[in-house]
Amino acid sequence: MRLTREEMLENSVSTIGTVGHVDHGKSTLLSAITARLEAMGLAPLRSVDELNRAEEAHVWGVPRNRIHVEYRTTRRRFVHVDCPGHVDFVKSLIAGSLALEGALLVVSAVDGPMKHTREQVQLLKQVNVPISAVFLNKTDTVADQETTTRVEREVRDLLTECGHDGERVTVIRGSALRALNEPGNNEATAPVEMLIDVLDEMVPRRRPEEMGPFIFPVESVFMDTRGLVATGTVERGEVRVGHDVRIAGLREPDTIEVTAIHREGESMSRAAVGDRVEISFSRARKESVVRGVVFGSPGIVRISDRFRAVAYLLTAAEGGRQTPTPVEWIPNFQVRTAELEGVAARTGKPGIINPGEHAELDVELMRPVALEENLHFGIKETGRTVGAGVVTQVIS
Repeated sequence: MRLTREEMLENSVSTIGTVGHVDHGKSTLLSAITARLEAMGLAPLRSVDELNRAEEAHVWGVPRNRIHVEYRTTRRRFVHVDCPGHVDFVKSLIAGSLALEGALLVVSAVDGPMKHTREQVQLLKQVNVPISAVFLNKTDTVADQETTTRVEREVRDLLTECGHDGERVTVIRGSALRALNEPGNNEATAPVEMLIDVLDEMVPRRRPEEMGPFIFPVESVFMDTRGLVATGTVERGEVRVGHDVRIAGLREPDTIEVTAIHREGESMSRAAVGDRVEISFSRARKESVVRGVVFGSPGIVRISDRFRAVAYLLTAAEGGRQTPTPVEWIPNFQVRTAELEGVAARTGKPGIINPGEHAELDVELMRPVALEENLHFGIKETGRTVGAGVVTQVIS
């Protein structure tokens, strides 16, 4: 059973993903978590058997088969994503089809951190996703305690090198497979129960109204007896009739009052995150608001034409470019509902970007738009999506 929007509004729901190198035990650990919760009388909201079923998600043209389970602990609800293989993990996280509040890093005590482990940990830091816990898996197959201790030290050092708090993160040692196969063995299941408690404590709790001030990207604009009416979907926060909001984006910023809110023809006193609505303003002129501008809480929305980002380029098989980008690349950028031209260059050095590669970019747009860190965007050429990215720094 899926969480309804009403349940999500009424409950603290967090999204967490298991990340790590292939074959280090991510899927087994997620199965062990949900099986243990079921044994504790906390049946998952989706069956463990459904973990092998994938659903397709498309964000900015980037497809992703992602597998997740929804469950509750004694204190809260989680959407727990079994993150895909390395390449798909990178493009899903950058494109925004994988939105995480926290990450659970799984590392095999037999193999230790691998090349992809480092790359994933670095990317999580770039897009501001914290490592909530580390599960050192397969410890039952390691011959001596010294090896396990050495691997744990390597993991902590890696996290610190990549900008995470490697010394303070909780590292739990155990065997996901043993916990799954021996549900009656307290020694086998104790690490998984401890992990559940750590996730309860460490993964950020976010209700929709706590996810920041009001943001509303404008999709279309028209005039009627109500005055100027802007349509779109509330991206964050909430707004009420009588509130002042700031127009920011393609023209000079201005502050105006909300005079009415309608959804599917029904008058409303407020609109919250996820609501697709029409918002009316009595004194605004049509030329002052166009598709691509953003309404936001006064003093919050930041306007700039320059930013730094991490981006992923689709391969030709994914519908992207067949050749590398030129050194001076001028694609279009889909930023919320605005689409505009910009110059993109690799950060710190000139260079091409190959299809299927992710890179750090410096971008200068042809005109200012509403920008903020962690904002996802699409990259387009000749009307088709060729890449996706996430803003890591807004440059004034």
